[in-house]
Amino acid sequence: MTEKEAAASGWRRTNVDCHDAKFPGWHWENPENPRNYGLVLIYDASGLLIGTRVALPVDLASFEDDYNYDASPYYAKGTYDGEHAYMITIYMDDREDVCEAKTLNKILCDPNFGQEAYIVTKTSEVPLFKSESDALVSSAFIVI
Repeated sequence: MTEKEAAASGWRRTNVDCHDAKFPGWHWENPENPRNYGLVLIYDASGLLIGTRVALPVDLASFEDDYNYDASPYYAKGTYDGEHAYMITIYMDDREDVCEAKTLNKILCDPNFGQEAYIVTKTSEVPLFKSESDALVSSAFIVI
């Protein structure tokens, strides 16, 4: 889904600056649709989907007695639908140039496009790899 398609489907952009230090990109939410609740779509400056975020509102997390989200190294704090939330974010590409406008030709000719994916948590940035051998070479453990 492109950014234009998201807007036409009821999604709304929630940030005013693409250049967030830890979570760059244009963030779109659709909390009115129960099927999309807690999901944030992240687009780059060219309007392409570059990542997603799962947000768990703090009020809903308070019903979970067995897990301490505040002490967790995995969940970053942020907001969803204007409320405090715990979040895990996945970028499908390098976050370095998310806010740089690019032509389609530049995107398609970039040899690194789509080669770096990350889960961004409160305390770390975990690379995702397409094969087990790539993960082993990089001393990582997550393979997609």
